[in-house]
Amino acid sequence: MGRVIPFIASVLVTSVASATVLVPAEFSEIVGGSEVIAYARIVDVRPQWADGRRWIDSVVTAEVVSYLKGGPEETITFKVPGGRLGRYRSVVVGAPVFTRGDEAVLFLKPNRAHGESLPDVFGLNQGVFRVKVDARTGQRMVVPPPVQAASPSVEAQPLKRGSIDRRPLAFDAFGARVREAMAATRKGQR
Repeated sequence: MGRVIPFIASVLVTSVASATVLVPAEFSEIVGGSEVIAYARIVDVRPQWADGRRWIDSVVTAEVVSYLKGGPEETITFKVPGGRLGRYRSVVVGAPVFTRGDEAVLFLKPNRAHGESLPDVFGLNQGVFRVKVDARTGQRMVVPPPVQAASPSVEAQPLKRGSIDRRPLAFDAFGARVREAMAATRKGQR
């Protein structure tokens, strides 16, 4: 009896746990599943309470430098899970974190859940390709996200060091790769 009461008390007091499972997506899947693909510079990150103050989402506003797919707006606003409000912090493993001044190629998809009007980043961090300036050449390089499927396989795949899919690409070469994937997606839909 001495062990039963603490056990029951701990079961009643514990909160419900949840998990996020991130399945790596192929590049063609990321391109095909995105309504907007834009090279943009982050100008504002605004955390806000979500779902009745159960967690925090960050509303991100970015100034579009160029579009690879999508509309002509000068700025885009989208939502990512996680953020910090005062002393409260919400962390979602795999969710991208943005700060003012970051540059990235963003792959955005509509969020149709609960009448949401702001788009989401495709596959959490899989839809964020950071843009960095090469210190040696001064050229803008697009860096792939940490998790991305190499091929359409159900089985686990080893991470290959030096793989072309893991190397940063010059922005023009990356744009060509996106256009190839869009053409292949259109061809596959016919």
